[in-house]
Amino acid sequence: MKQAMHSPSPKLPLTASPAAADSTAASRHLQIQRLLAFVDQHIRDPDLCSEHLQARFHMSRASLYRLFQSRGGIANYIRDRRLQLAHTQLRLYPASSITWLLYDLGFGSERQFQRAFQNKFGQSPTQWRARCRSLECSTANHPPAIPGVHAAAQQQTVSFSQGKNTTGQASHPGNQPHANQLIDSIMSSIYT
Repeated sequence: MKQAMHSPSPKLPLTASPAAADSTAASRHLQIQRLLAFVDQHIRDPDLCSEHLQARFHMSRASLYRLFQSRGGIANYIRDRRLQLAHTQLRLYPASSITWLLYDLGFGSERQFQRAFQNKFGQSPTQWRARCRSLECSTANHPPAIPGVHAAAQQQTVSFSQGKNTTGQASHPGNQPHANQLIDSIMSSIYT
């Protein structure tokens, strides 16, 4: 009896099936969306950095950096989000203190903030704020949501910047609350 000759089975490449590739892409998309949402929710935390994200999401440094590669890296993404928020807040609330704003947004120093803002927007925060003070912002009555700021606090700030007291009635310049009182009022509404 002749032995049947067996040809060796062809080796197949070790590639994932299309369904597995779609699943992996969906998983990455979901993961990056969670990371971006977390960054937006914690953008005001000065300790927000890659190590914080690694610990929170149980990811290796390489995996985290790979996810943020298309966004210029983690540190760049966080800085750009902070700068964009600062730009928006100065546009909406030109009476804001730049020093208070930069520390509120997690920047480590005024010099760091000034340089980054100048590089991103081509003007200093002081110049931008002055420009916003001279312009009438059409969105002042209905500002967009600011991540990390409670809606009631945003409305209080808008009312204050429009020369109204906390009840919405017009106030005289001498009757406006001191800036620290306004900040305390905003912070208490955020955390209640």
